[in-house]
Amino acid sequence: MSQSLLQQSPALPIEVCERIIDYVAIESAAFVPSSGLAPQYQLRQRHMDLVACGLTCRAWLARSTYHLSMRLMIHSTRQLEQAAQLLKENPARSTSIRSLYICSPPRPYTPQDGDQRFSQWSHIVPTLLYDHLPSLDKLILVDLNWRHFHPSFWLLAPKFTQPVTDLCIHRLLIDSPVKFISLLAMFPSLRLLQVTTMVYFDSSRSAAISPRTKQVILNDLEEIDISSTSQITPILSWLSGRTPHLHTLKLNLLQACDSLPSLIHQCSFLSDLQLKFARLSAEDMRVTWGSLDLKEIKALQYLRLEGDEDQLTSFAECLPTLRSAEVKEISLSLASPVLHSLDTIRAAAPRWQLLDSLLTKKSYPKLERVVFVVKTVMDDYAAQELFPLAYSRGVLVIRIRGLYD
Repeated sequence: MSQSLLQQSPALPIEVCERIIDYVAIESAAFVPSSGLAPQYQLRQRHMDLVACGLTCRAWLARSTYHLSMRLMIHSTRQLEQAAQLLKENPARSTSIRSLYICSPPRPYTPQDGDQRFSQWSHIVPTLLYDHLPSLDKLILVDLNWRHFHPSFWLLAPKFTQPVTDLCIHRLLIDSPVKFISLLAMFPSLRLLQVTTMVYFDSSRSAAISPRTKQVILNDLEEIDISSTSQITPILSWLSGRTPHLHTLKLNLLQACDSLPSLIHQCSFLSDLQLKFARLSAEDMRVTWGSLDLKEIKALQYLRLEGDEDQLTSFAECLPTLRSAEVKEISLSLASPVLHSLDTIRAAAPRWQLLDSLLTKKSYPKLERVVFVVKTVMDDYAAQELFPLAYSRGVLVIRIRGLYD
């Protein structure tokens, strides 16, 4: 009886199965952590989710194998040796790999695999695999110590990094900002730079940038996303004038950055600007905004800012210089939960009047949304008093975040 019921039960169409596997593959390749686990554990867990798809049944095996064949994950010396041997013996396998994950080993360490020192010596991976991954597109570095480099690194690694278009870094310890700039200069085909938590051993060291590094131009770089990283001023200063086709800039500023205006002024194709001010004082804001003139950014469509009330309202001083006729959305996210009552909103409203008065149809004919994200126990009707003119135009969108978000 049970066998007949099993035979009558409908099976999922193979197209649906493949969509499920494709979704798992996309999720497993996502760089941004989605839970509280350390990134190396998340990446390993997501990788095993894709492996589990391949073990589900024969119908799922082919699609899962296809996705697994396009990535390589290394988090121990033993894995590195096995990968080098495998790619040497199977050249066809090496041409299919598009993504390489280099992660610190999971704890506890395995002494026989040399895991404990792998994080410090993981920079030798490019020197061993530089001629085995001709189709590599994406390089992900997670929780590594690259303070010291093997002498052969700077000679062989450029052959390895030449085709890489996406560089994603989560917690990398490196000697100084200048060393990181030298590392970036080795990726001439870079399109995406995503950095979360860059740690410098000696951020005060003022070494000179080499002439070769000064000559590098990142013509293909389209998106920069840097967060939880201090001392980004020298990095943005070096990038200034070297990213002619940059269209997305996302920065989480922990300190004053006087090189930001220069970078923005030279990005004539910039269409998406997202800035988050974590702990900047009023003086830091003046240094950061400085001589910021937004009139040169004629392609800007999306402007997103996150900070406290003083930081956001100070933006009104720069807004008159924004004359891009393409602006579609201006988003302001209030970090601190200051709007506790209607009286608080009414007291804050005068400080937003200048900003509200500048968001006119004449200045921004294509403006579709003014998004105001706020933590409050009140409903959105009270918060509308901050932007009465934008509300009357019908472009105001208020998103209420929970007090614990």
